[in-house]
Amino acid sequence: SIIRNCFKNKLTLIKGPPGTGNSTVLSMLAYHLVKMKKSKNDKILICAPSNRAVDNISFLLQKLKLKFVRVLSLEREITEDVDTTNSLNDLIKDKIEKDGQNNKKSKELFEKRQMYGFLKGEDAKNYFKIIAEYQSQIINPCDIILSTINNSADERISNYHFPIVIIDEASQALEPDCLLPLYHKAEMVVLIGDEKQLGPTVKSLDANVTGISISLFERLVYYYEGSSFISILKEQYRMHKFLYEFSNQHFYNKQMITNGEIKLDEYVMNNFP
Repeated sequence: SIIRNCFKNKLTLIKGPPGTGNSTVLSMLAYHLVKMKKSKNDKILICAPSNRAVDNISFLLQKLKLKFVRVLSLEREITEDVDTTNSLNDLIKDKIEKDGQNNKKSKELFEKRQMYGFLKGEDAKNYFKIIAEYQSQIINPCDIILSTINNSADERISNYHFPIVIIDEASQALEPDCLLPLYHKAEMVVLIGDEKQLGPTVKSLDANVTGISISLFERLVYYYEGSSFISILKEQYRMHKFLYEFSNQHFYNKQMITNGEIKLDEYVMNNFP
């Protein structure tokens, strides 16, 4: 019913308390959106605040065999320990390797750029023309683009239209950051998060005073609590009900229920003071 609700509204908020399967809901929503797409040119943009969160989404999309391209910043693709499955840069590298026999100039320019970080004059012009062509070949047939919220503003996808935008862990993202993915002419927006958990990280006390630490998700929940476009996942699958009792009572108005009987580990039962 929560997934069905997303199709009724231009904006949907899904509140996902711990252990309620919000990642599963996101992946199943993506699955149904891909199956129901009206045009092959319509693309779905899925974002999260951190690469770790995007790694998790990538894993779930792979399990569902959904076609996606991941846009990572070029610097982080080289230096950061992230899942680079279907990353745009790697897919371009693969294409250049395959076409290398027929187009040695492309391979030579790409290797030069990788080695030196920049090119000049005609080399630079030719390089960007070649890369733009490869990017189109990779992105055009793809259903889903995956990125961090900040990378949704990457110039490599700036000209694409994303009528559907899903933002996971939206309650941990800064409000101005959440506006970046919406720039691509979004017509249907789904925010998934939980304002009762950690909010955005803001180190500046002055910025905190201005309210920058309040996420877009939390602000919308505050103003529109009880509206039909806000849903909550009420069934948790992770913790024994005794462990969940405090949170349920103090943060979730006793709305949460535990799915089935989740047993505590015998060692914990016997040894916990």
